[in-house]
Amino acid sequence: MQQGDTRADGRDILSLIERTRVIGIIRADAPDKALRDARRLLGAGIEAIEISLVTPGALAVIDELTADGVAVGVGTALHPRQVAAAADAGARFVVSPDLNTEVIRATLERGLVSVPGAGSVTEALAARRAGAHLVKLFPATTFGPHGVRGVLASVPSLPLAPTGGVTMLAAQHYLRAGAVAVGMGSALVEAAESDPEAIRNLVTH
Repeated sequence: MQQGDTRADGRDILSLIERTRVIGIIRADAPDKALRDARRLLGAGIEAIEISLVTPGALAVIDELTADGVAVGVGTALHPRQVAAAADAGARFVVSPDLNTEVIRATLERGLVSVPGAGSVTEALAARRAGAHLVKLFPATTFGPHGVRGVLASVPSLPLAPTGGVTMLAAQHYLRAGAVAVGMGSALVEAAESDPEAIRNLVTH
């Protein structure tokens, strides 16, 4: 299955991520905290929420957010069976820390948006050839905004979503460098509590 084969719902999610430019990543030590953090991000203007499977009860959190109409995805997906479970819970996109073609294939078979991890240009290109819609450049700090700009100068068609250690300031630089989106975790959750207006500015400019 190729990128163009994503179902209409998947295309909607991809468009949403491209429009809002930030994926809010939730990693929490309890389901209730995950829900609180997710809702705080939603209130600050984040529309795409990733629930990492390292969160206890992650699938239940995904199910509850889906019932609320949230565009929610699953993170840290390492095996096709995790993709299936997350899809059944209502996940609409799948994020992985690595390049696993079996996970990509399982994601596409469910009509979901595929966002595998890549630690090099070679892996990023391989992910795209396998059908990935976006590529999670991970960890982002290995590349930095200048590195992202350099990658895109060579391969401008790569839809990159740098993730890992992305601060509010760095997010702006990654986006200006040409990244389609950024994945943000603790820095975003903290900003949602202390400076939600900064998040609104990030997703609207």
